[in-house]
Amino acid sequence: MLICLCTFLCLAPACKKKKDADPVPVREQWTLMPKTQVYYGNRNIIAAYADEKNLFFLTPFMMYTFDSSMTKNNAQLFDVPGYDNGSLDVKFGREFRIFNNFDKSAIVVADNIRRYNASSNALLARDLHPGGEAWIYTYTAPGDQSVFYLAYGLKTPGTEDSVDIYLNCYKVVRNTYVDIDLQWGKKVLTNYHQQVFHGEVSYLNEAGGIVYMTSGGITFRLENGVVTDTLRHSIKSLASVGNELYANVRGSFFPPNEQKPEGLLRSVDKGKTWDYTGTGSSFADGRLQVMGGHLYLLTWYGIVQLDVSGGTKDINRIDGEIRSMSLFHDRVYIGTDAGVYVKSYKTFIED
Repeated sequence: MLICLCTFLCLAPACKKKKDADPVPVREQWTLMPKTQVYYGNRNIIAAYADEKNLFFLTPFMMYTFDSSMTKNNAQLFDVPGYDNGSLDVKFGREFRIFNNFDKSAIVVADNIRRYNASSNALLARDLHPGGEAWIYTYTAPGDQSVFYLAYGLKTPGTEDSVDIYLNCYKVVRNTYVDIDLQWGKKVLTNYHQQVFHGEVSYLNEAGGIVYMTSGGITFRLENGVVTDTLRHSIKSLASVGNELYANVRGSFFPPNEQKPEGLLRSVDKGKTWDYTGTGSSFADGRLQVMGGHLYLLTWYGIVQLDVSGGTKDINRIDGEIRSMSLFHDRVYIGTDAGVYVKSYKTFIED
């Protein structure tokens, strides 16, 4: 028995030391918000947007609003039947949102936190150009001072397959209801050959007071009423970080002897000139987004952080096709077709 006791006393310190060893830290993983795979997911996440007070998740027929305590308030988005499920185009601003259902005949501007039919105002294509057959191409989110831009087409008089393309600037104001005030309108392209260039405006955005509009594989730059075509690419998305402007673009074929690859471009002179920071489909696919002062590329398979030299850091891979990303009260929310995932921002940037 004495031998056994001595043996125990000899081994006890080693056992105690092993027991008190520091545990291996466990990294925070993405957490699926309860029930979101049923109520917000199932390939129905359209958009997510966060401001200082609210976090919004959007599905084709319902908008889910959360306050800082994560108390949920559901708001029905549509009372009118006939909207094609999943084909809704919604753009959020700080106070207002704009949406349509891709029928090119109207857009609706509504308060972010109210039912659309209680405060909204519709802008119809037939009101854009009296006496002519107009159709809406696309529009921007209500930006600073709730200003947004809308591109529309109008058949060129006396032609069969040509269009004139216009750009209008509007300001949204809240009186008793939401009002839409036209600030200015401009014909950007005249007699644009629809049969060759398809007459489409595939991308429209504003950065630093300059409007960028892609049509027919060329991106036009509009500053102080002057239109230039300094970028012979189709923009897929645009984002600014400080004084730098980034665009991921499709390949260029104009003119044929000057073909340029798809990839990621950067401009340091407000879009007048551009340089590649990376080429290939890995840069061209997905959507650029700035969050916390960092530039990210959202793809269907994950989130990639981009640095100024065009290198990449694949920081997160989660289940489901990524549809949106928002930062709200120090937590990152990812909307996917498999539900909504959440993680602390601190862990997100350290991964």
